[in-house]
Amino acid sequence: MKTEQSHAASDDETDLQAQEPPVPDESRKPKSGWFAKARHALAVFFVQTFRPRTREDYTELLLRGYKGHKEGIRNKYPWMYIRFLGLCLVLFAITACVYYLTDNSLGAPQLVLFGAGMGCIAFLILIYELYTGNEMPFLLLLAICVIGGFISVCITQFGYLAYVPDGDYAEPFWVGFWEELCKALIAILCVLIFAKKKDPFAAFLIGVAIGCGFALSEDAGYIYVYSNWLLKVSSASELTLERACMAVCTHATWTGIICWAFANFRKPFINLRFWGCVALCMLLHALWDLPYTGWVNVIVTILCVIAGIWFEAWIIYRCKKPTLAISPGDTEEVQLSINLETGLIGGKTKDSGYYSRAGNLAGSLCIVGASLMMCLYFMLNPFTLRTKTITYTDVDQFILEAQYGHTIDVDMNRPYDDTVSYSDNYSYTVTDGKLEAAIQRIPAVMDGEVQEDAWIWYTYYFDTSDGTYAVQTESTDSDDSSEDPETEDPETEDPDATDSDAKDPADGTDTDPDEGQDSTGEEGTDTDPGEGTDTDTEGSTDEGEEPSDDNTEEEPVPVTPYSVGFELDGVTYRFRSIGDKAVVVLDFDYSTWGTNDDGTEVYLTVEDTNIIYKVGGIALLTIAACALAGGIISFAVCKAKSRRMKKNAQ
Repeated sequence: MKTEQSHAASDDETDLQAQEPPVPDESRKPKSGWFAKARHALAVFFVQTFRPRTREDYTELLLRGYKGHKEGIRNKYPWMYIRFLGLCLVLFAITACVYYLTDNSLGAPQLVLFGAGMGCIAFLILIYELYTGNEMPFLLLLAICVIGGFISVCITQFGYLAYVPDGDYAEPFWVGFWEELCKALIAILCVLIFAKKKDPFAAFLIGVAIGCGFALSEDAGYIYVYSNWLLKVSSASELTLERACMAVCTHATWTGIICWAFANFRKPFINLRFWGCVALCMLLHALWDLPYTGWVNVIVTILCVIAGIWFEAWIIYRCKKPTLAISPGDTEEVQLSINLETGLIGGKTKDSGYYSRAGNLAGSLCIVGASLMMCLYFMLNPFTLRTKTITYTDVDQFILEAQYGHTIDVDMNRPYDDTVSYSDNYSYTVTDGKLEAAIQRIPAVMDGEVQEDAWIWYTYYFDTSDGTYAVQTESTDSDDSSEDPETEDPETEDPDATDSDAKDPADGTDTDPDEGQDSTGEEGTDTDPGEGTDTDTEGSTDEGEEPSDDNTEEEPVPVTPYSVGFELDGVTYRFRSIGDKAVVVLDFDYSTWGTNDDGTEVYLTVEDTNIIYKVGGIALLTIAACALAGGIISFAVCKAKSRRMKKNAQ
């Protein structure tokens, strides 16, 4: 009996507990710390940015500032800028794909248009949406951006035409000073004309517009010129994404800070704080342009980015702070309606409209993500040959590898052996009885042994103006020299002609034939006939000068080789100098190579294997394809579920 009563009592208690509302568990109360607040703020920002917008929202944005649209409080959450940025990115990616596949230069202007406007105009729209006033129409701001930017660019270019300092470090500081000055003059003039109230936020907005107009022209020039003219898709994609990211912390920000300081400080032209802001912007611009390399460049760039973004964020927060508490997007009623409408934050109702909006959002984000992956793919351009540089600090190591471990004895300054008859040279050129050029070939000495199948070629050119190298033979020899099969232009038989690696002797790696060879007779007697100091055969001068009593003859200046070649197994190579050492590259795997001024280092350029680029390119293509497919599938599934729910509701 006791057991049955206890069971009955237990059942009654269960019914009572089912009827009473559950007592919340204290341990499961929502946290109110900074993390929860930050998470809620980000969630609200996400919903406000991506929630569906009506035609009235677009109309209000475009008509704001005109008569009848100057009342009301602006919402603090921007939304239009992200749509413009995504649209430009998608259009740029599609244009780049078409241009990449067709290689038609008519697509170049479209790449420049979408690439240059992607970051600048999107950033201008963002600042305009954050602006708390209602007196400035967007079309007026866009006109200020285009016209004011155009004027500032023109003034800047004329200034560069007048003066540009020399030096890698003087020029960036001049550029920072001059460009910021030109932009600031136009921007302050626009502030005085269009900002009727001396509103710091309005001045900042106008300064951003002028900076965006200047950057728009500059970005278009960079994308066009620095992508190898008529555009190279890989370079254009890299420059576009780079300049789009830079838009939030460079020209627009610097000019905006100057205009904000002009409107914020009293009597700015005699206020040190205003000039301090101007100097700061000029300094940031100069530091951005300094020719740093390596980690120094990375660190300086990061510091400039942090400084620019922090300063503009502080200005926006300070100017917008008085309106945040009464912004309609921040009230509990509006936020609750957004939560219930979208179902994305705390909402329990997921109707057909929720799935329709979710499909639109998923499809849009996946398409934008696929476009971004395609742009990154073009930046890698994995199927294009690339080169990398290898530095040899040990010259002997390079010579050993280039000559495949062989040592080759060569004299880069070997004088012409005039004890050999000219006709015994391997090749020679005789004109009017004078020897103009000759190639002497001798057996090569490799690894200390004379080789039978390896030869050293020494090519010589002579100055025949004084007849020093006149050929002392019978006239029949000189007359028949042109018919002699061995008497050919050395350029046709010069072993250097087969060397694709030959350089101009002026680069310092070869012996200049003009040095020490202008006079092949007696030293010091070969003078310019135009100076009137030629000496005749009798020792008298044309100018009536006293003949020299010194009749001693000086030894002729030896003729050094113009170039030195090396033949091995029927293939001809070329010797080159590295400081005081000679090297011949025997089928070494390289594209080009060079040395520093003192010949202590060798820079070898070789083709890269492209393994990383190919793997990265395939990965990016895979991600882009998955994102595109995922967006299409999500859109189709959500739309189908939305239609099914509507049909069931009916």
